[in-house]
Amino acid sequence: MGRVSDIETYFAKTGKLRGYTDKVANNSQIISTVLSADKLQQIYLPQNSLLDSRKLRAIEVIADDQQAKGFTQTGTTIEVLPVAALPSFVLSIGINNVETALIPFTSMHRPSNNGKFCFFDSEIGNHIIGDCFIEQTSTGFASGIIILKFWYD
Repeated sequence: MGRVSDIETYFAKTGKLRGYTDKVANNSQIISTVLSADKLQQIYLPQNSLLDSRKLRAIEVIADDQQAKGFTQTGTTIEVLPVAALPSFVLSIGINNVETALIPFTSMHRPSNNGKFCFFDSEIGNHIIGDCFIEQTSTGFASGIIILKFWYD
C-alpha cells in the first residue's frame, strides 16, 4: 500500500497533483493566430523567448463563448474560433522539431471542463514556442482567430 502514497507524494511535490481551484501561475501571456483557410493545415506559433525561458503551468484556449472578437496583427477585428470548432484542432508542443505533447483544444477550453485548467507543467528547456503548432484535423471553419493563453511562472 506504500506504493500509491509514494506516487501521490511525488506528484504533489512536483506540482502534477493539486486542486483545480489552486492558483495556476503568477503570469499569463496570450498568443493569437489567424485561421485563414478551410483546409487541413498546420499553423506554427510565433517565436516567444519569454515563454521559452519560463515554466509553463497551464494552457487555455479562448473561444467565442468567452470573447466575441479578437484583433489581428494589423489591428482589424475578427471573430474568435467558435466552440463547435474546438474538436477540429490540437496543439502540438515541441522542441527542436520533436513533439513532446499533443493537446486537444477541447481539453484546454475551461468552460467545457467546468472551469478546470489544462495543467501542463513544462519545465524550462522542454519547449520552444516557435516549434509548437496548431493542427487542424477536420474542415468546416473557414476563418477566425485562435487565442491561446499560456500561464507561466
